[in-house]
Amino acid sequence: MVTYHDSFKYVHHNRHKLRKTFKELVKKDHIYSHYNLSNMNEILLFYVTHPDAEHAQRICTQLLNAHLIACGNTYRMQSDYIWLEKHCQEEEYMTILKTHPDLAQNVSDRIEELHNYEVPCIIHRRVHCNESYYKWVFNETVRKLTN
Repeated sequence: MVTYHDSFKYVHHNRHKLRKTFKELVKKDHIYSHYNLSNMNEILLFYVTHPDAEHAQRICTQLLNAHLIACGNTYRMQSDYIWLEKHCQEEEYMTILKTHPDLAQNVSDRIEELHNYEVPCIIHRRVHCNESYYKWVFNETVRKLTN
């Protein structure tokens, strides 16, 4: 089981890489000045499936604590799939995770590290959102990673 301490170690270990990535991106006076306006108000949604609610919550909490996501929503669902040539039907949980597009690889890598499925479902897509929500996501992820 991954603990809060493990998550902290991951963020601490990668903080320099993350800071370097965003060093020129964020300025105190003009936090959005380095963004192309055509990409303005775009966030990234991740769709991830989990075996149970506890697993979903654990991963969501780890990502929130690391400031890799700004928000996560968890839903119960019924899944049908083929695994090892057998048709399976079972209850699963899915999370929709919201983050800044520049964190795509970091979020995906961290989910893979934490996930207990042999082949986890990690799908992401850029979406447009209102400006105030974009700013909130930016401030909860990129801004906190660079301070």
